Amino acid sequence: MIDFIFNEPAAYIGELNAIVISDLHIGIEREYEKNGVIIGKQNMLEDLESIIKQNNADKLIIIGDVKHAINPSEKEKMEIIKFFSRISRYVKVIIIKGNHDGGIEKFLDLEIHGPRGIRLGDFYFNHGHTWPDSSLDSSKYLLMGHLHPEVGVIIPGSHRKFHRCWLIGRPNRKMQEYYKFNGKIVIFPAFNPLVGMSIKEYAPGPLFKNSLISMEKMDVYLLDSRHLGSLSSLKKEKIINKLKDIE
Repeated sequence: MIDFIFNEPAAYIGELNAIVISDLHIGIEREYEKNGVIIGKQNMLEDLESIIKQNNADKLIIIGDVKHAINPSEKEKMEIIKFFSRISRYVKVIIIKGNHDGGIEKFLDLEIHGPRGIRLGDFYFNHGHTWPDSSLDSSKYLLMGHLHPEVGVIIPGSHRKFHRCWLIGRPNRKMQEYYKFNGKIVIFPAFNPLVGMSIKEYAPGPLFKNSLISMEKMDVYLLDSRHLGSLSSLKKEKIINKLKDIE
């Protein structure tokens, strides 16, 4: 069973006593700065520490994209090392490599697994940009990141606002041609609030591209657990009506 932590882009799995997150993208501020946008200090470290302590977890599982830069500078590497030096005081850290994580094992001394992912109990963890391996068979959950899901809300006469969200669904029948899996699929929002992207704009991984999963059929949930319906059913008017009280 997965417990989604209220108003946080994180989940708790009691069976594993683990907090699960995705897409930290540590260092993305440098990219903004190169484009003339100065980003203030982010509180990801403090937020994550608080989530871990509140849930008494002894493991932290990150489903890919710990770092943002493909080839980080020495300064960025030190930022990542310091981040995990502090987090490792509280939990064992397990990382599944994402498409931004090439070479991370060269400077980060943690439990790091390849991009195809791993299975722990009934849960299979895969960043989302590669095919899972055969241990996905008969698991109950497939947990992925990579898509950074958000919903964009246009407030008439005002502005556009984005809200991070969860995508939850089941595989298409075609999945059975590749894997013996018919469990629940959960796409995690990015933990880093700076890397969200509309779920209709981001290039999906092979499970979506090959129609094993249909994004349009997945249900959309806000971080406050509000259900907006399936992605295909979302209309601007409906989203505005459901979100107007949080503006």
